[in-house]
Amino acid sequence: MVITDCRMPVMDGYTLTRRIRERERGRGQRMPVLALTASALAEDVQRCREAGMDDLLAKPVALATLRQALRRWLPSDDADDAVRDATPPVEAAPAAAPTRAAIVRRFGSEHVATVLIDSMRQATADDLQRGWEARDMGDSNTAVEVLHRIVGGLGTLGAEALATQARDLMQRIPEHGLTASADDIRAFEDALQVYLASLDES
Repeated sequence: MVITDCRMPVMDGYTLTRRIRERERGRGQRMPVLALTASALAEDVQRCREAGMDDLLAKPVALATLRQALRRWLPSDDADDAVRDATPPVEAAPAAAPTRAAIVRRFGSEHVATVLIDSMRQATADDLQRGWEARDMGDSNTAVEVLHRIVGGLGTLGAEALATQARDLMQRIPEHGLTASADDIRAFEDALQVYLASLDES
């Protein structure tokens, strides 16, 4: 099985999948290819299908969703092994976005957590600036691209509620426009900044 991000640099997931399908022609075998993306709009799903992908996983991927995908697309014995390998000890999902201490526990290292948080803050500051400029110019595509990047960072930290909020905006902007979505975008940005500031606390 291949699980590929749709928006990789140099060669994106769509191109990768087409190359895989070209190599498979005449061999009588087909490798399952699953798309991994923060955007699950109808046009994104269609593009995945046209490229030859078999299924789509939306970021951040819950363990239960990954387990279902493995069972669906892998032979039963391999899938059972993969599920065991991919599934850490079950913990209760936090009701709120993870604290700094929870992120440290998630990655098992204070240093790694600090690097990730600092990187997320810097990237978010840059993304928010790009998002503001995009809104001033009425550039919906860039505004959605910025949210896509932010979703990836939030998924890494485990802030699934905020990631879901951003994905909802990614769907709403193309449908209703930037002006109609402006208040919701600002509310998300405020919540995001408050959350990142809270990660200073132990």
